[in-house]
Amino acid sequence: MWARMRGLLGRTSLEPDEGFFIPACSSIHTWGMRFPIDVVFLDAQMRVWRVVSGLRPWRLAWCPGAKAVLELAAGASLAAQIRRGLAVSLVADGVEEEHQETAVAPVGEGASHE
Repeated sequence: MWARMRGLLGRTSLEPDEGFFIPACSSIHTWGMRFPIDVVFLDAQMRVWRVVSGLRPWRLAWCPGAKAVLELAAGASLAAQIRRGLAVSLVADGVEEEHQETAVAPVGEGASHE
């Protein structure tokens, strides 16, 4: 629970191959954050509904109907070619996870697009 509440607060950066997965979520904020992030809103089948690139600190983003959020380093969604309609798989420490509970996990090579 505390990991979800804290999110990326307190961190000074997010590595290009890291992400923070938040299940059961359709809105996020970057209040108190020190760096911009990319925000990927997902449906129940882990398909991308919306991508917000370079969301700066002290901002809000939401997507009505989204079932989960993936927060990535700014520019990571463009580099991984993440766009609406693509299915995303999460990989944590080299092991594919089924909706892992709020953890910072590698997403670079682990992100797959169908």
